[in-house]
Amino acid sequence: MFTAWDGYARVDYLPEPGRLQVTLLTIEPTVYRRLRPGLACAFAADDPAGPPTFVEVDMGAEPPYDARILLRGQLMSVVDELVGLETGTREARLRLNELTELAARWAPYRDYVLAPDQVAGRNRSGAWADGLWALFSGLGLARALLALPPPVESTHRGPEAQGVETDWREVELPGDLANAAGVEPRCEWAPYRDTSYTGGEDTGFLVRATGIPGRETRLMAGLDDVRGDWVALEPEEEGSSHLLADLPSDPGTEEPSLRFRTYGEER
Repeated sequence: MFTAWDGYARVDYLPEPGRLQVTLLTIEPTVYRRLRPGLACAFAADDPAGPPTFVEVDMGAEPPYDARILLRGQLMSVVDELVGLETGTREARLRLNELTELAARWAPYRDYVLAPDQVAGRNRSGAWADGLWALFSGLGLARALLALPPPVESTHRGPEAQGVETDWREVELPGDLANAAGVEPRCEWAPYRDTSYTGGEDTGFLVRATGIPGRETRLMAGLDDVRGDWVALEPEEEGSSHLLADLPSDPGTEEPSLRFRTYGEER
């Protein structure tokens, strides 16, 4: 069943604690899920292709980069107006093409909310600015990081870092995203635990991919967490087709999802 959308939306901004809420009006039953700290959303339960019916972002004083991409267009214009006024509620009427674009941007989250046990097998991309993105949830990243023993000696996140040598796990990028990024669909990730140059401890994840010969590679990876950082995968050495990104993460943090996106001239 597909929901009939009339496009009416309400945008609420509460300056304390800096919370944004976007609601698309519908009478259909919805499924709500907290995606990560600071981000929650809901989708119509019987609409596997629809836009979010509700989005809540804890954003502080201004919308973060991810929110600007995911809510771009008329909704983001309303958000900016409310942030400038420092409080309030506004209504908007989205056209059909705007609803379709909103649904495309939120597709990876929609799969995760409506069918979390199947999301790894769906392997579907969503729209991101002028490119594509994908989300991999339930990989057990936090558990893998906690399972690593303390490093014996410093390797400074090289290939001998604790965990990297033996703990590579695979994810399969959606075909359209991999092609747009100029990489092979199969990517790998591994937790690492290493001694820093200052004597402390560095922990996180390395992500690697293989570039397609003769193609320019445009792939970024990140953890779907409150920081929202994206890191470009760069050649391990000059001229190499093996690409690598370092995603720092603290042990004991809430389980993050792993995400990938393409990028253009501006990252």
